[in-house]
Amino acid sequence: MPVLMLLATLVVVLVGQGVAQVPTRPPIVGLDHLAFKISDVAAAQTFYGELLGYPVVEPRAAGAPVLVRINKRQAIVLEPGLAPDVDDRLSHVAFATSDLSALKTYLDARGVASDGPDRRTCGRVALRMNDPDGHVVEFVQEEVIVAAPPTSPYVPLSTRLYHTGVAVRDEARAHAFYREVLGFEEIWRGGADPAR
Repeated sequence: MPVLMLLATLVVVLVGQGVAQVPTRPPIVGLDHLAFKISDVAAAQTFYGELLGYPVVEPRAAGAPVLVRINKRQAIVLEPGLAPDVDDRLSHVAFATSDLSALKTYLDARGVASDGPDRRTCGRVALRMNDPDGHVVEFVQEEVIVAAPPTSPYVPLSTRLYHTGVAVRDEARAHAFYREVLGFEEIWRGGADPAR
């Protein structure tokens, strides 16, 4: 009897050691930037700069992304090169995290495939992945803060990006990714059909 008890205890200890703990997700502290594909740089600069009132940073080189500063931490990135026959303008949504390497470890443990961290066209080092509907989701380290956005002679529409949304086809898979893995909450639902 003592031999069986010792063997059962040993099996429980060994099985317990084989169970890996999923690391804790580091805080996701907010939206960092939204990136859109554009076909007309001058028209986009006029729209975001004059109509919406945001400071527009001139691109560093021809064909480089245009940066629209919302505040010291947030921006809209405009990526030239939208094909004339393409309607989907969303390039990616980027969120800031307090610990990019810990987030990579967490996502790996949850089975979420991600690329990076690598330097991206927006100039940031980021992790990048696709959500269940193929939208590109990016995470950047929170610590990058611009000294001050450039000035603009116009009054901006808003001084902060509060939330964003994407169209989803499979609600269960979207909830599994955004709610269960990332810890996000759904705050609005809508679409072209008012009944949906």
